[in-house]
Amino acid sequence: MIGFEFYTKLNADFLMELAKEYMEHANNKPISKGQTVPRYLNKAIKLLDNVLRQYPVVSEAHITLAKAKWLANDIPAALKTLHECITNDPDRVEAHVMSAVINIEDGSVSAARSALQQALSLDFKIRENPVFMMIKAQIEAKDG
Repeated sequence: MIGFEFYTKLNADFLMELAKEYMEHANNKPISKGQTVPRYLNKAIKLLDNVLRQYPVVSEAHITLAKAKWLANDIPAALKTLHECITNDPDRVEAHVMSAVINIEDGSVSAARSALQQALSLDFKIRENPVFMMIKAQIEAKDG
């Protein structure tokens, strides 16, 4: 059983920063199917899993873990992680945008559109975000 001392020594902020440092080495697109997941990505995933095991409502950890899983080409796990984040914090715009990014890359145009609309309904300033504009353009291009 984990005691109080464990929680006092677990520094979630430090683990998050360490995971982000590992993520700095990642590309902006997922690895190819069948390709081995790089060590730095596996380390980031393990760190973030540990943070979320102890602090399950940290939205930033959910979003970063979803990105790491997406980059490792584990789309279902990434979307599940984002779903957990949105369930805990439905007003987290970044989670909706990340969901749109993953869904459009996966070919789920309607899910991407829905996530983008949800992000826009939460924060109109998101329209000025380059990622938002890029995803919206990709959705419009796929719609014809």
